[in-house]
Amino acid sequence: MRPIRNAGRRSIRLLTLLLLCSLGSVVAAQRTVLVEDPRALTLALQQVPPGTVIELAEGSYGPLIIQGIEARPDARITLRPVSETDRVEFSRLDMRDSSYVTIDGVTFDYDFTEGDAPDLRPFEIGTSRGIHITNSVFDGDDALGISKALDGFPTAFGLSLRGVADMLLSGNEIRGFKRGLIAAQSGGLTVEDNILHDLRMDGMNFAQVQAVRILGNHIHSFRRSLLSDDHADMIQFWTNRTRVPSSDIVIRDNVLNSGRGYFTQSIFMRNDLVDRGIAGKEMYYRDVVIENNVILNAHLNGISVGATQGLTIRNNTVLHNATSDGTKVDAGLWIPQIRAYPASEDVRISGNIASVVGGFEGQTDWIVEDNLLVQDRDPAAENYYDAFFLAARTGAPEDLISFSYLPGSGADGRTVGSSLLIHPESSQQLAPAIRVIGDEPFVNRFVFDAGATVGPPDLLNANTTFEWRIGRNTVLEGPRVTHTFSEPGHHEATLIVTPQGGMPRQTSVTLDVPNMDVITFTAKEGVFRAWEGSNSMRAIGTPSGVGPAVLNTGRARISIDREHLRPFFSASDFELSMRIRAADSYRSAGELLRIHKTMVIDVTGRGTLDMVLMTETADRLRVKTPARGLTDGEWHDIRIVYSSAREMLEIFIDGQIAGSGQTTGTIRPIEHWGIELGHPFNNRKSFDGELQQFRLRANVEAFAPS
Repeated sequence: MRPIRNAGRRSIRLLTLLLLCSLGSVVAAQRTVLVEDPRALTLALQQVPPGTVIELAEGSYGPLIIQGIEARPDARITLRPVSETDRVEFSRLDMRDSSYVTIDGVTFDYDFTEGDAPDLRPFEIGTSRGIHITNSVFDGDDALGISKALDGFPTAFGLSLRGVADMLLSGNEIRGFKRGLIAAQSGGLTVEDNILHDLRMDGMNFAQVQAVRILGNHIHSFRRSLLSDDHADMIQFWTNRTRVPSSDIVIRDNVLNSGRGYFTQSIFMRNDLVDRGIAGKEMYYRDVVIENNVILNAHLNGISVGATQGLTIRNNTVLHNATSDGTKVDAGLWIPQIRAYPASEDVRISGNIASVVGGFEGQTDWIVEDNLLVQDRDPAAENYYDAFFLAARTGAPEDLISFSYLPGSGADGRTVGSSLLIHPESSQQLAPAIRVIGDEPFVNRFVFDAGATVGPPDLLNANTTFEWRIGRNTVLEGPRVTHTFSEPGHHEATLIVTPQGGMPRQTSVTLDVPNMDVITFTAKEGVFRAWEGSNSMRAIGTPSGVGPAVLNTGRARISIDREHLRPFFSASDFELSMRIRAADSYRSAGELLRIHKTMVIDVTGRGTLDMVLMTETADRLRVKTPARGLTDGEWHDIRIVYSSAREMLEIFIDGQIAGSGQTTGTIRPIEHWGIELGHPFNNRKSFDGELQQFRLRANVEAFAPS
């Protein structure tokens, strides 16, 4: 929204050209009109015949009002800047009852004014035919003085269409609005090769539309307000308050990438009239094709299509961009899926790559075949991302090459998935690429490989240098390096590629090194936390309030659900540390901790620790310690270490070895039980005292020393 000089009002030339255009013998020879100010543009729009090109001098023209202008398909009226480098700006667009007008290469610039509603439509086209808007910019603005949830975020709508036919939107940029594009009660829409970004809520909305082509667009990087009630979508269709279903829809070759913004739904076509029982098959969407799209996002509705007659979803790649996850730890919510309404008719879902393809329940008129299901949750399970993609988990999320297919993998973009992610063999521009390979069995040691970097052959050669900047202090050189992180947490590695005689280019990856914690508690914080990687959440069913957790006689006071213990179950080793204090001498004795069928820990009246451990393969091991005063009313530190590699269980009390035993095998797999601090039943006494500190860690030996 930079200021633009306003060209002076020099209308004599325009009037002369208009006079010439009125002479029948001259019309064919002169069809270009130069306009240099708003008044001259208004006059031109009132008088120029079909086939005229109105060239606009650089400047700010205020509102663009086009009403009742009729041209022909073979003789369009075109508005464009004199030069491609000139910026021609309009503050509003109001086009009505017009036909075959082209607007090319201009800027529609909305400035927020106090009192503007969040749903303001500054740029509208209605009841018009054959309108083309190409190579233009719709530039929005942020709200101010509305509410805490909306201030500082994009507001108003970018372009609103109603009752239009044969509309072309091509090569435009729409940015900085609440919603980018809205189209209703329209037909013959082609929306292709546009870029939409930095939007607050929705990218494209469609309702009651026919013959729609959404092709080759790039929608990315929303600026969302999580304090608002926004239901964010990149491409959305709906039926609410409509009378005719949308039909003949093609969504092809688009890239929908949340980038470093928060999650959104990607292609969401809920048929809410049918869902709510208000309408039947007469309101089913009809003839929908969704193919060869790339979706990189963090919401389960990757491609979600409601009740439809004639639906094809094929050769799309739908992947999880963990950078865009919400604050809640919920893998099922943040991983995009492909789903179709089970009652839809004549459905084909084939050749897609996604985590889930849902909706098929044996319907005879459905074909669901040749889909590749991939996952980024468990490196040890089948079809992990790293086996198919260059750096889908770790690469720069805004960089499409991070998600490109590994040559020779089961994902190739030809028979399965979108062809848009085929890794190029060369490129006109230097494009650094990082592949991160875990150095098993360690979770904190990685190989960084730049071998997938592409560029012009005359730049990318043996003289190209590769520099890695890892963390704050590490600098390594070479196309392939190894690094061990000494601390858990989020770490960034940047690759700088410098060709001989060329400009350096760089890209980055982000790695999550787990801290091996499963459950932690400190009296200072007063809550139990469950950990997933380097992210934590408050565990369900735990006490609140700062201070030690109270353990007392009766049923267990503290229960932690098994779901929060998943890293512990089937682990090859663990460390459990606690700081406890008995409340009432020997009378405090009782069961301290239980993970049913896996581990039981008792404090006896003599002040000893009695522990039972059951692994997946070995008989139960029981270890009793000598008397260590655990019921004397003082604080005591307990640390229990098990290693299947060493076949050893050790118990430390106040820093000294107090007992040990030999057994083998990994921890039993997850069953029905979590952690109970105290006995979960009434038939046995629980330990009576306080817990100041608790920490359960699993697979600690997988953290390599640096």
